Amino acid sequence: MPFILYKWERNGKGFRVFERLKQVKLAGYGPIASYVRQVQSGKAVTPLQWHATEAEILTQLGKSERDHALIIDLKPTVKTVVSLYHMREIWGFSYEWWTPIAIRLEMLFAEEDVQDPAEFKQKFGDEKCPRQQIHEFLYLQGGTQGGTWIWGPVGSVNGALLPPDALEYFLEVLANSLKSHSTTK
Repeated sequence: MPFILYKWERNGKGFRVFERLKQVKLAGYGPIASYVRQVQSGKAVTPLQWHATEAEILTQLGKSERDHALIIDLKPTVKTVVSLYHMREIWGFSYEWWTPIAIRLEMLFAEEDVQDPAEFKQKFGDEKCPRQQIHEFLYLQGGTQGGTWIWGPVGSVNGALLPPDALEYFLEVLANSLKSHSTTK
């Protein structure tokens, strides 16, 4: 699931045209870890709750949201469809050695049939994009005390994308579960 840096500009009809620049590394000692170190600076709080917008992550990369975007290529090796999501913000909950995160994405293309996915991903417009809000939960192997800040393994049993209705459901049932389990202790 690579993160791709795109440059964008508005076309004559007000829509954006995105042009691929390069793949960027958000994990490891990249922009997320740098941002969290800035948030943590001078604070001895664990767990550390934080929030980063796309603009703040782009700033860590030396870019601006005025003409750049971070886009996730959800299925980079599939040869028949395109699934691209625009990363808008990240929430983190940093423990000492690991950090679960929630990423808010905007759907650009989900399972979009195209003739040549590789060529399509080089330059595309967003005039037909639904921009539906989607959430994904992942984790990083780094926290307030250190770590590598690399992604935790994502396999066939974790790393789910959550559309709004699924997210609302999970938030509701998890909140109820937390309430019922905290009163029984």
